[in-house]
Order: sequence, then structure tokens, then C-alpha cells
Amino acid sequence: AAAAAADDERTAAAIAAINAADAAQHGQHGTASTSTSAIPPPALNWSTSNDQALADAMEFENAIEYGRACPDLKTDKEIWFEFWDRDSSGTLDRRELTNALGATLRRVQGEGSPDRPTCELQVDMLMAMCDTSTAGSITKNEFLTPQVGLADSLIANFF
Repeated sequence: AAAAAADDERTAAAIAAINAADAAQHGQHGTASTSTSAIPPPALNWSTSNDQALADAMEFENAIEYGRACPDLKTDKEIWFEFWDRDSSGTLDRRELTNALGATLRRVQGEGSPDRPTCELQVDMLMAMCDTSTAGSITKNEFLTPQVGLADSLIANFF
């Protein structure tokens, strides 16, 4: 029963991500239209962007499950970095950071933690501050640099 409930939650999260992608694609932001026209909104066609949104949402939810075993960022910064460097590239890219942040916040904050789109925005802001090489990923040095690195920025902002 617990596994079925977890599957239902992942499916709901994936559907919410698809709906958000559709709304963004069509300029809808959840506000009521002020138009009195009876013209229905355009039909939403399944596209590769929907496939990617579904894949991203499912990956995010899987990362949250995987993240239950992640090291504590505050006490094991280097091990935390290596844990989330899923492709062993020696860097954390945007996707790895988004999944890592989401899973770590879920572990610390519980169910009230941010969703994937919110984590993506937070990662974009953090990368703009900490990706000093402007490579689009965070090196271990950029992560571990005391006070200005991403690890200390994450701890200061979220923990």
C-alpha cells in the first residue's frame, strides 16, 4: 500500500509538471482571462517538451527517494558533492544540482519542501553566484570554497 501511495504521488507530481509546462508554453499563468470571447483555448498537443517535462519530474521524484541516503551537507560537504555527481564528471551540472537540492530539502524540511520548478529557480540563482568559471556547472573547488562556495551558500540560505 505504501508503494502504491508513493507511485500515486510521483504520478501526480509528473502530471503537475506537464500541466506547468503546458501553461508556460501557452502563456497561461493560472489567472482568469479577462476576454469575453467564446473562443476556446488552443488544444494542447503532446510534444517533446511534454516528454522532457515528464522525464524531469520523474527524475526529480526518483532523486528525492535516492536522496534519503545522502550524506549531511553541513558535516560532509565533499562527500555530499561526490554523492550527487551522478556522472562522475567532477562537476555538478544544473540537473544534478536541482535534484540534489530538492532531495536534500525534502530530507530536512519534509513534505513542505520546494517543488522542481522552484528548485530550478533557486539553482539558477545560486549558479549565477557560485559558477565563477561560467562553465554552466559547479566544480568541486567552486563548491567547497569557504564562505563563497556553493556548499556554504546552500547552508546559509537553506539550512
